[in-house]
Amino acid sequence: MSAIEHGQYYYAKHQFSGKYVCSGHTDNGGELWLWGPIPEGHEVRYKFELQDTGGGYYYLRHEFSGKYVCSGETENGGKLWLWGPIPGGHEPRYRFEIIPGEEGLYYLRHQFSGKYVCSGETENGGKLWLWGPIPEEHRIRYRFDLIRA
Repeated sequence: MSAIEHGQYYYAKHQFSGKYVCSGHTDNGGELWLWGPIPEGHEVRYKFELQDTGGGYYYLRHEFSGKYVCSGETENGGKLWLWGPIPGGHEPRYRFEIIPGEEGLYYLRHQFSGKYVCSGETENGGKLWLWGPIPEEHRIRYRFDLIRA
């Protein structure tokens, strides 16, 4: 992928597992997980709109639910979930820095916690969490291919 585009939809493919970030939830607090390949007719559950918030940060809005990826956690192992609308004063809990990495892939750093989105799981239904700093020998668990939908 060449450049992140505001308002564009992307699939986030986790390099380590080869799976895509998705959710079938529509309520606040809905979980995210890894799944792949994308089942035909379910593409909307895998699409995230990147909304530029300035300063190098983006909101990740899930197309299926209309909710935003967020977390209020600051410790390693923190969970991610879907929530919306974004409450005033809580914007850093919803912002992610999209950092170019090796092999044309990206790291997603959560503004509120300063941690990175990662997973060490490889099966469908694998969990995502926040962790950081990134251990050198585990970089592949933190990288995502952002594929224009």
